[in-house]
Amino acid sequence: MRERGTLFFGFSDVCAVQLALLAKGNMASFAGPMVYSEFGKLEPSVFTMDSFIRGTTNNVNIIDVPAIQRANVNVEGTLWGGNLSVLASLAGSPYMPDIQGGILFVEDVSEQPYRIERMLNTLYLAGILQKQRAIIFGDFRMGTIRDVYDSSYDFSAVVNHVSRTAKVPVLTGFPFGHITNKSTFPLGAHAKIHSTANGGYTVTFSGYPTLNPAALTLNNLLPPPVPTFNGSTYRSTTTEEVIE
Repeated sequence: MRERGTLFFGFSDVCAVQLALLAKGNMASFAGPMVYSEFGKLEPSVFTMDSFIRGTTNNVNIIDVPAIQRANVNVEGTLWGGNLSVLASLAGSPYMPDIQGGILFVEDVSEQPYRIERMLNTLYLAGILQKQRAIIFGDFRMGTIRDVYDSSYDFSAVVNHVSRTAKVPVLTGFPFGHITNKSTFPLGAHAKIHSTANGGYTVTFSGYPTLNPAALTLNNLLPPPVPTFNGSTYRSTTTEEVIE
């Protein structure tokens, strides 16, 4: 893949392959949209498509995260990670990257806070969290359903627990996960995190492979307009052309 210049994209369960590529071949990949679930939509997210273009055609990619929590951090290192359930399942295996002084990114979906804490504790007991310079939480989309075992334990308690246990900065609100509007960014590339004046933070990525910008435009990625039938004519949804 590296010799052919092939770039690998995906998220969720796909990150098992991405983690293996990084662990076994020191090969970076991209957390980003997938063919069926994003590109295959009738109306793909313009935010996601635009972020895909910017994140894969520029030598430097900067993602700005607004003030969800008061951030105060200035670190850099290899940013890696992915789906938390997959990461916890790979702990102790040869397919878990050994990143010293890195920045760990995690996301998941439909997991209760105490289960998120349990998986993070698995990574802590495996000695992974302590090696990082920071931990970034993406979107976890837990919804409103609370488990009867501990309905009062919330996500903020998980963040505080991990910060105290691992003794590293923990940041939240990164725009990626099982959500419609997601950013595209490299896994296994160098990243710098800086606090911003409004209480948020920026993540600057560099040193990753890119695509030819001439071949990627928003018009090329978005599907053609779907004609609508009205009586005996078809009318384009984006033009005034009428075909009898």
